[in-house]
Amino acid sequence: MSERFEELRGKLAEINDLGRAAAILAWDQQVKMPPKGAPARAEQLATIGRIAHTKFTDPEIGRLLDDLAPFEDAHDYDSFEASLIRVTRKDWEKSRKVPTELRVEMSRSSSLAIPVWVEARKNNDFAAFLPALRQNLDLRKRYIECFDGFDEPYDVVLDDYERGMKTAEVRQIFDYLKEHQAPLVKEVAATTGGPQPTRGRHFDLDKQKQFELEVIGRFGYDDQAWRLDPTVHPFATGGGIDDIRL
Repeated sequence: MSERFEELRGKLAEINDLGRAAAILAWDQQVKMPPKGAPARAEQLATIGRIAHTKFTDPEIGRLLDDLAPFEDAHDYDSFEASLIRVTRKDWEKSRKVPTELRVEMSRSSSLAIPVWVEARKNNDFAAFLPALRQNLDLRKRYIECFDGFDEPYDVVLDDYERGMKTAEVRQIFDYLKEHQAPLVKEVAATTGGPQPTRGRHFDLDKQKQFELEVIGRFGYDDQAWRLDPTVHPFATGGGIDDIRL
């Protein structure tokens, strides 16, 4: 049975490598790539997404998961073996409900929207970004329609990032924050002699970098395992635990 488990791990490793390669391409698009490279980059990411989705939704993955059910039961729930099988099964069952072409178009459309958003943001021109936003929202709605049994439509999307969390839970958190945080903000705003508001202020990039490098150093990052670059919107990604892009 352990041989079947290693076979599953091997297949998942290939799929993970594709995801990491896509992450580096996406990082490059937002940090280094010439703006005119966006159409070609969108196709590259769509191709990788197609291959990864096809590999992961392969019925052979399902057969491996079925075969490994006794192996999973023989291990503690929180063990590496049982957890890998359980999480993979949930992801496989969810992914196989999504048509490959829809997944590909979601990747392509998302990538193409990035330079449009950057330009619209620079010009404070929401109308210029609206068509790309609408297209991506329409694709996400089609994605949600692939599933049933949820309480609210956003539950499907939220589950991709916070497994098992419901929209109602997030709404409850936001309601609590509004109730307790809004009065605090008003109280601080009404005081005099306190810190000045930061809205509209310019923060020098070199000073930002100096501060960020100090924080990174305190976290204990290996200097040979990460890099820090300027970008329009902050994010973190990378090709692995020793290739972290900030």
